[in-house]
Amino acid sequence: MAYEKKCKQLRDQDVKGEDPSSVDKTRTAIRDLQPQMNVSIHSVDAVSKRIETLRDEELQPQLLELVQGLSRMWHAMAEGHQLQKRTLDEAKILLAGMPSKLSGTKKYTVMSPSSPHRLAHSAANLEMELRNWRACFESWIVSQRSYVHALTGWLLRCVRSDADTSKLPFSPRRSSGAPPIFTICIQWSRFLDTVLEAPVLEGLDFFAAGVGSLYAQ
Repeated sequence: MAYEKKCKQLRDQDVKGEDPSSVDKTRTAIRDLQPQMNVSIHSVDAVSKRIETLRDEELQPQLLELVQGLSRMWHAMAEGHQLQKRTLDEAKILLAGMPSKLSGTKKYTVMSPSSPHRLAHSAANLEMELRNWRACFESWIVSQRSYVHALTGWLLRCVRSDADTSKLPFSPRRSSGAPPIFTICIQWSRFLDTVLEAPVLEGLDFFAAGVGSLYAQ
Protein backbone atom coordinates (compact mmCIF):
# COMPACT_ATOMS: atom_id res chain seq x y z
CA MET A 1 0.00 0.00 0.00
CA ALA A 2 1.36 3.42 -0.94
CA TYR A 3 0.68 4.98 2.47
CA GLU A 4 2.50 2.21 4.33
CA LYS A 5 5.43 2.36 1.94
CA LYS A 6 5.81 6.10 2.47
CA CYS A 7 5.63 5.68 6.25
CA LYS A 8 8.32 3.02 6.12
CA GLN A 9 10.41 5.26 3.87
CA LEU A 10 10.09 8.10 6.38
CA ARG A 11 11.19 5.88 9.26
CA ASP A 12 14.19 4.69 7.27
CA GLN A 13 15.13 8.26 6.42
CA ASP A 14 14.93 9.28 10.08
CA VAL A 15 17.11 6.34 11.12
CA LYS A 16 19.68 7.03 8.43
CA GLY A 17 19.61 10.78 9.07
CA GLU A 18 19.03 11.66 5.42
CA ASP A 19 18.84 15.17 4.02
CA PRO A 20 16.01 17.21 5.67
CA SER A 21 14.63 18.20 2.27
CA SER A 22 14.16 14.54 1.35
CA VAL A 23 12.49 13.88 4.69
CA ASP A 24 10.15 16.85 4.24
CA LYS A 25 9.28 15.66 0.75
CA THR A 26 8.30 12.26 2.13
CA ARG A 27 6.22 13.87 4.89
CA THR A 28 4.41 15.96 2.29
CA ALA A 29 3.66 12.85 0.24
CA ILE A 30 2.24 11.16 3.35
CA ARG A 31 0.01 14.16 4.09
CA ASP A 32 -1.25 14.09 0.50
CA LEU A 33 -2.16 10.40 0.88
CA GLN A 34 -4.09 10.86 4.13
CA PRO A 35 -7.27 12.26 2.49
CA GLN A 36 -7.34 9.24 0.18
CA MET A 37 -6.89 7.01 3.23
CA ASN A 38 -9.80 8.69 4.99
CA VAL A 39 -12.05 8.24 1.95
CA SER A 40 -11.09 4.57 1.70
CA ILE A 41 -11.71 4.01 5.42
CA HIS A 42 -15.14 5.64 5.23
CA SER A 43 -16.02 3.57 2.15
CA VAL A 44 -14.98 0.32 3.82
CA ASP A 45 -16.90 1.28 6.96
CA ALA A 46 -20.05 2.03 4.94
CA VAL A 47 -19.81 -1.28 3.05
CA SER A 48 -19.21 -3.17 6.31
CA LYS A 49 -22.27 -1.62 7.93
CA ARG A 50 -24.37 -2.49 4.88
CA ILE A 51 -23.18 -6.09 5.00
CA GLU A 52 -23.98 -6.28 8.73
CA THR A 53 -27.47 -4.91 8.07
CA LEU A 54 -28.11 -7.48 5.33
CA ARG A 55 -26.71 -10.23 7.55
CA ASP A 56 -28.74 -9.39 10.66
CA GLU A 57 -31.98 -8.04 9.17
CA GLU A 58 -32.40 -10.18 6.05
CA LEU A 59 -30.20 -13.28 6.10
CA GLN A 60 -30.76 -14.22 9.74
CA PRO A 61 -34.61 -14.23 9.60
CA GLN A 62 -34.51 -16.29 6.39
CA LEU A 63 -32.11 -18.81 7.93
CA LEU A 64 -34.27 -19.10 11.04
CA GLU A 65 -37.31 -19.73 8.85
CA LEU A 66 -35.38 -22.37 6.88
CA VAL A 67 -34.11 -24.17 10.00
CA GLN A 68 -37.54 -24.12 11.62
CA GLY A 69 -39.11 -25.41 8.40
CA LEU A 70 -36.59 -28.26 8.21
CA SER A 71 -37.29 -29.11 11.84
CA ARG A 72 -41.04 -29.30 11.21
CA MET A 73 -40.46 -31.40 8.09
CA TRP A 74 -38.26 -33.95 9.88
CA HIS A 75 -40.72 -34.10 12.79
CA ALA A 76 -43.61 -34.81 10.41
CA MET A 77 -41.56 -37.43 8.54
CA ALA A 78 -40.61 -39.13 11.82
CA GLU A 79 -44.26 -39.30 12.87
CA GLY A 80 -45.21 -40.73 9.46
CA HIS A 81 -42.49 -43.39 9.62
CA GLN A 82 -43.49 -44.36 13.16
CA LEU A 83 -47.11 -44.74 12.04
CA GLN A 84 -46.02 -46.89 9.09
CA LYS A 85 -43.94 -49.09 11.40
CA ARG A 86 -46.85 -49.59 13.80
CA THR A 87 -49.09 -50.50 10.87
CA LEU A 88 -46.56 -53.05 9.59
CA ASP A 89 -46.10 -54.52 13.06
CA GLU A 90 -49.87 -54.91 13.43
CA ALA A 91 -50.10 -56.50 9.98
CA LYS A 92 -47.36 -59.00 10.91
CA ILE A 93 -49.28 -59.98 14.04
CA LEU A 94 -52.45 -60.51 12.02
CA LEU A 95 -50.63 -62.58 9.40
CA ALA A 96 -48.94 -64.65 12.09
CA GLY A 97 -52.35 -65.56 13.55
CA MET A 98 -54.01 -66.49 10.26
CA PRO A 99 -52.63 -70.07 9.82
CA SER A 100 -54.07 -71.24 13.14
CA LYS A 101 -57.48 -69.87 12.27
CA LEU A 102 -57.42 -71.41 8.83
CA SER A 103 -55.97 -74.79 9.83
CA GLY A 104 -57.35 -77.60 7.77
CA THR A 105 -58.56 -75.22 5.12
CA LYS A 106 -56.93 -75.30 1.73
CA LYS A 107 -56.86 -72.22 -0.43
CA TYR A 108 -55.93 -72.16 -4.03
CA THR A 109 -54.96 -69.03 -5.86
CA VAL A 110 -55.53 -68.84 -9.57
CA MET A 111 -52.97 -66.58 -11.24
CA SER A 112 -53.46 -65.45 -14.80
CA PRO A 113 -50.56 -66.00 -17.22
CA SER A 114 -49.88 -62.28 -17.31
CA SER A 115 -49.72 -61.91 -13.51
CA PRO A 116 -46.05 -62.92 -13.09
CA HIS A 117 -45.06 -60.47 -15.81
CA ARG A 118 -47.04 -57.66 -14.15
CA LEU A 119 -45.54 -58.43 -10.76
CA ALA A 120 -42.02 -58.48 -12.19
CA HIS A 121 -42.62 -55.18 -13.98
CA SER A 122 -44.01 -53.58 -10.81
CA ALA A 123 -41.08 -54.88 -8.75
CA ALA A 124 -38.60 -53.51 -11.30
CA ASN A 125 -40.28 -50.08 -11.23
CA LEU A 126 -40.32 -50.07 -7.45
CA GLU A 127 -36.62 -50.95 -7.29
CA MET A 128 -35.82 -48.13 -9.72
CA GLU A 129 -37.80 -45.62 -7.65
CA LEU A 130 -36.14 -46.79 -4.45
CA ARG A 131 -32.68 -46.35 -5.93
CA ASN A 132 -33.63 -42.91 -7.24
CA TRP A 133 -34.99 -42.02 -3.80
CA ARG A 134 -31.72 -43.17 -2.26
CA ALA A 135 -29.64 -41.06 -4.70
CA CYS A 136 -31.80 -37.97 -4.12
CA PHE A 137 -31.59 -38.37 -0.35
CA GLU A 138 -27.79 -38.64 -0.45
CA SER A 139 -27.51 -35.64 -2.79
CA TRP A 140 -29.81 -33.59 -0.57
CA ILE A 141 -27.79 -34.29 2.58
CA VAL A 142 -24.49 -33.54 0.82
CA SER A 143 -25.88 -30.32 -0.70
CA GLN A 144 -27.26 -29.11 2.62
CA ARG A 145 -23.97 -29.85 4.38
CA SER A 146 -21.98 -28.05 1.65
CA TYR A 147 -24.33 -25.05 1.81
CA VAL A 148 -24.01 -24.69 5.57
CA HIS A 149 -20.23 -25.15 5.47
CA ALA A 150 -19.89 -22.45 2.79
CA LEU A 151 -22.18 -20.07 4.67
CA THR A 152 -20.39 -20.68 7.96
CA GLY A 153 -17.01 -20.16 6.31
CA TRP A 154 -18.17 -16.83 4.90
CA LEU A 155 -19.49 -15.69 8.28
CA LEU A 156 -16.33 -16.75 10.10
CA ARG A 157 -14.32 -14.36 7.95
CA CYS A 158 -16.01 -11.61 9.94
CA VAL A 159 -14.92 -13.09 13.28
CA ARG A 160 -11.65 -12.07 14.90
CA SER A 161 -8.88 -14.54 14.18
CA ASP A 162 -8.38 -15.13 17.91
CA ALA A 163 -12.02 -16.04 18.52
CA ASP A 164 -12.61 -19.60 19.69
CA THR A 165 -15.68 -20.72 17.74
CA SER A 166 -15.75 -24.07 19.56
CA LYS A 167 -16.99 -22.23 22.65
CA LEU A 168 -19.93 -20.56 20.97
CA PRO A 169 -23.16 -21.68 22.71
CA PHE A 170 -25.88 -23.67 21.04
CA SER A 171 -28.66 -21.24 21.89
CA PRO A 172 -28.50 -17.92 20.02
CA ARG A 173 -30.12 -16.28 23.06
CA ARG A 174 -27.05 -16.91 25.19
CA SER A 175 -24.48 -14.15 24.93
CA SER A 176 -21.31 -15.15 23.13
CA GLY A 177 -20.14 -11.74 21.97
CA ALA A 178 -21.08 -12.62 18.38
CA PRO A 179 -24.31 -11.95 16.46
CA PRO A 180 -26.90 -14.76 16.78
CA ILE A 181 -26.47 -15.75 13.13
CA PHE A 182 -22.93 -16.94 13.88
CA THR A 183 -24.16 -19.33 16.56
CA ILE A 184 -27.02 -20.56 14.37
CA CYS A 185 -24.77 -21.42 11.43
CA ILE A 186 -21.91 -22.87 13.47
CA GLN A 187 -24.19 -25.15 15.49
CA TRP A 188 -26.14 -26.12 12.35
CA SER A 189 -22.86 -27.02 10.67
CA ARG A 190 -21.73 -29.08 13.66
CA PHE A 191 -25.07 -30.87 13.80
CA LEU A 192 -24.91 -31.84 10.12
CA ASP A 193 -21.37 -33.11 10.64
CA THR A 194 -22.72 -35.54 13.26
CA VAL A 195 -25.45 -36.86 10.96
CA LEU A 196 -24.63 -40.41 9.86
CA GLU A 197 -26.51 -40.99 6.63
CA ALA A 198 -24.53 -44.13 5.73
CA PRO A 199 -26.81 -46.57 7.68
CA VAL A 200 -29.88 -45.09 5.98
CA LEU A 201 -28.29 -45.37 2.54
CA GLU A 202 -27.23 -48.95 3.23
CA GLY A 203 -30.76 -49.77 4.38
CA LEU A 204 -32.22 -48.34 1.19
CA ASP A 205 -29.70 -50.29 -0.90
CA PHE A 206 -30.63 -53.50 0.93
CA PHE A 207 -34.35 -52.82 0.51
CA ALA A 208 -33.96 -52.05 -3.20
CA ALA A 209 -31.89 -55.18 -3.72
CA GLY A 210 -34.56 -57.24 -1.97
CA VAL A 211 -37.28 -55.82 -4.21
CA GLY A 212 -35.09 -56.46 -7.24
CA SER A 213 -34.72 -60.11 -6.28
CA LEU A 214 -38.50 -60.54 -6.61
CA TYR A 215 -38.47 -60.17 -10.38
CA ALA A 216 -35.04 -61.76 -10.83
CA GLN A 217 -36.32 -65.10 -9.59
